[in-house]
Amino acid sequence: WKEGDIEIIGRVGLEEEKPELAQFLKNFYFTDPQLAALMLQIEESEEDVSVEAEKWVADNPEIVASWIPESAM
Repeated sequence: WKEGDIEIIGRVGLEEEKPELAQFLKNFYFTDPQLAALMLQIEESEEDVSVEAEKWVADNPEIVASWIPESAM
């Protein structure tokens, strides 16, 4: 894999101002195999990253649903 950067960001008051977004960010999680598979899918594709991401979302609705807070449904 190519070298990359991981950036961690936050904002004071997010949980109070945007509780559903804060919960989504808490729920958002990839296992190592899930992330590796997505990265490989993107690396091997000639499509744009966003196209491959949309394919992954369409193919993994149960994972995506687990990220969405119940209050947002």
